[in-house]
Amino acid sequence: MKNKLIASVLILANVFTLASCSIFGNTVETDTSGADVDDPHYTASEKVYKAVNGLTDALVACDYESFESYCADTPSKMKTAMPSLDEAALYDDNKENDPENELVVRHMIASTITSTIDVDSFKEKSKGNICLIDVKYSYKDYNVILEKREKFINTEDFKSLLTGVSDTVDCTITLEFSLTKGGIVLNNPDDLTAVYDYGNTDFEYMESLFDMVDKIYMTGANWDQLTDSYYNTDTFEIVLTIDEPGEWFVWNYIYRVASETEPKWTDYYISEYITEVDPTEIHITYTADKPFEEGLYCILFYNSYDSTIVGYEFNVYSTKPDVTVTSETSEEV
Repeated sequence: MKNKLIASVLILANVFTLASCSIFGNTVETDTSGADVDDPHYTASEKVYKAVNGLTDALVACDYESFESYCADTPSKMKTAMPSLDEAALYDDNKENDPENELVVRHMIASTITSTIDVDSFKEKSKGNICLIDVKYSYKDYNVILEKREKFINTEDFKSLLTGVSDTVDCTITLEFSLTKGGIVLNNPDDLTAVYDYGNTDFEYMESLFDMVDKIYMTGANWDQLTDSYYNTDTFEIVLTIDEPGEWFVWNYIYRVASETEPKWTDYYISEYITEVDPTEIHITYTADKPFEEGLYCILFYNSYDSTIVGYEFNVYSTKPDVTVTSETSEEV
């Protein structure tokens, strides 16, 4: 009986030793997206991995309530640092001059946050009730964009550029978790405010994409520069030259060819949206099936970012016009 009792004690000692190793062991997978934090079938280390993933999701979404649910105490500093924004404000297209623009930008940067768990950094203390783990947090380095841009069309313009950034800003944070009967809780949540330490994000925004158009002019074989008009032509040709800052933008526009008739204009052509990346100029040629009739015409440009319109008004004649007739009839819109 005594030998059996000793054997039982030795077996239990081995079980507890194995259990202790499995709690903070590094043999489990860090991808615990399907794990339940409170499921007793998961080891403590798996629960910690799950908690880290949940915290990262909350940081990406700027979801304070979700973040707080993982914390031992109220993360007061995080509440101030986190760029929380309701969905309606995030997708408001009319925020170019809104003071909340900076919050929208910070939210966009936060959406790029990722985390990498250093599984070899696990440490335990307080007899296994507390564990420490290093997590590297990264977000896209938006300063790469600022090296080329001083202004943006709108916040969506910034977001599209951020998508193409591969450089990251990295910071490693040691997280401290308590293993309690109620589950896994984070003891130092405010240390994670470092993932929102972006510096100045109060960017400048232009009133219109077309602010970067330096010059608009007509050209072509039958364009008379002296009288600013066409004669005997079936082709219009227009050029928009772009200022240097505009060469760093994605231009998304349509153009319209019309005759300024009464009681309403006659449209000859309205294009689909055209996209040009970093253009130095926009050059459009429109050719009709037959020569244009005499009259007043225009080519107008519209963009997808704002309601501004630019273009050119000009006359068309069947024969070369007299300067005295047309010298004051044509103008840039």
